[in-house]
Amino acid sequence: MALSKIDAANFLTGTIPSTNVANASLSSVTALPAGVGGKVLQVSQNIHTFSFNTSSSTYVDTGMTTTVMTPASTSSKFLITFNVVLHANNAAYSNVTANFAIYKSVGGGAYSSIETEMNRFRFENTGGSYDGTQMINLLHSPSTTSTVQFKLYMRSLSGVPYLNPNGSDDMTSTLMEIA
Repeated sequence: MALSKIDAANFLTGTIPSTNVANASLSSVTALPAGVGGKVLQVSQNIHTFSFNTSSSTYVDTGMTTTVMTPASTSSKFLITFNVVLHANNAAYSNVTANFAIYKSVGGGAYSSIETEMNRFRFENTGGSYDGTQMINLLHSPSTTSTVQFKLYMRSLSGVPYLNPNGSDDMTSTLMEIA
């Protein structure tokens, strides 16, 4: 077998050919090569420690909101994430079933639904209670450069679902703008 030798002193010096790097120098890179994908432009996370429950069969504002953000361009997308702490007392109800929805406000205007019937959860009567966490995610293209904000809504299909019943756990809402 033939041995290969590398001239380390000369191998580690020199200039990267401009055809291998967008914009010819790493300090002036302004764009990713085609096919690499987008980049995260802004990120914000809120922590929510309040309690919420509802027996309403129509969607009700849970109080969980994202930070208000202004998109960099109309082609930006937003990854919206709500991480909730769920509770159902099955001793009091034969079952508990609920749905989530995400609503959006543009330019500080009224909130309107952008996605409903998300992450349905159902707790069967097992004679006890249920506690757990659930993450609700949505990738959304608002097609605007006006401010946007998102809220989490919930409705009961049966029983009374609770979010963070003791107010002792942290629930979060995260918003990421993606170019």
